[in-house]
Amino acid sequence: MFSRIILYGRAHRANLAITETLSKVAKLLKKLKLKVVADQDTLDFFPNLKLPLIDRASMGQVGDIIIVVGGDGSMLSAARLAIKVNVPVVGINRGRLGFLTDISPDDIQNQFKALLNGEF
Repeated sequence: MFSRIILYGRAHRANLAITETLSKVAKLLKKLKLKVVADQDTLDFFPNLKLPLIDRASMGQVGDIIIVVGGDGSMLSAARLAIKVNVPVVGINRGRLGFLTDISPDDIQNQFKALLNGEF
């Protein structure tokens, strides 16, 4: 269903938990043979990701999805980007409240199986 995953992390909310989760997600998705990329802002603040860069003008192809790691503010920021390119967004909660971020960091693998099978 999804062929390219765009990872998104918001710079001013970066912490060790977000860094670790971004790395975990990238590794899992690569293991599933999915193309994983990140935008310039995410790569600037999380240089250890070592993912291919996608410019925002190239987002919006069929099969794209943005996976946000962070809290509700990060989700809203990614949603503003996603609406411009008509790409779905899913969030992994690394914030305090997590009303908008659906996936628990402890349940990434199970939730991704469902997501990638079109169960969302």
